[in-house]
Amino acid sequence: MKWRFADLPVRTKFLVTLAIPVSGMVLLIGKQMMSSLDRRDVYLYISGQARSIELLSNVIHELQKEYALCTNYLAGRGVKEPRLGLQFVRTDEAITALIKGTESEEGAKRQNAFNGLGVLRQRVMDRRTLSGQVGQSYRAMTTVLLDDLTITAKLALDPVTKDRLYAHMNLLHAKEAMSIVRSKVGRGLVGEPLLNTDMASISLQLANYESNLALFERDAPEEVLAEYRRIYTGDTIGF
Repeated sequence: MKWRFADLPVRTKFLVTLAIPVSGMVLLIGKQMMSSLDRRDVYLYISGQARSIELLSNVIHELQKEYALCTNYLAGRGVKEPRLGLQFVRTDEAITALIKGTESEEGAKRQNAFNGLGVLRQRVMDRRTLSGQVGQSYRAMTTVLLDDLTITAKLALDPVTKDRLYAHMNLLHAKEAMSIVRSKVGRGLVGEPLLNTDMASISLQLANYESNLALFERDAPEEVLAEYRRIYTGDTIGF
């Protein structure tokens, strides 16, 4: 005897008919939940990367300020020990926040970049080093952080996020180039002789500054560019 759907009781046929749309709804809800979980993971990843970039940027900024103050202190240009010590504290706070804000293995790797910072500071305070040597040491530290930031930018998940990260990174590279130019020109202004290699380095860093600033203006969102131009305005700045 063949089984036919029409021979089933009315109650059974009703339940079977009702189960079809219910099953479809369950599958649809499950798919939406999986999509929500995926979006949540992406959001958490991007949020974590943005926080890491913020911490890295803060450390680079404080190191650049410390480098400038150390150069002025060694040159006798009005920087006193209390002001230098205050900057040391600010830099240490930024480094501590960076280490605590990353995973243990990555944090230990970043900590290694600052192993010689204490010795360098003591030599500066005792005036037992030259500003050129100080510059090399600080540039080595910022280079490690900028390389770390480059790796972070390459891990971006979508083109829009990647462009934003690269824009931020290019602006930091431009700022670092100008920091190097400032230190070398400052050394020359206080009478320290500048070698041909120093002049070549200044030309190279100016080219790096212009290139990275052009890349920043290409990749940065319009609202970021508008804020940048609002802050940096004046007769000597051409926009």
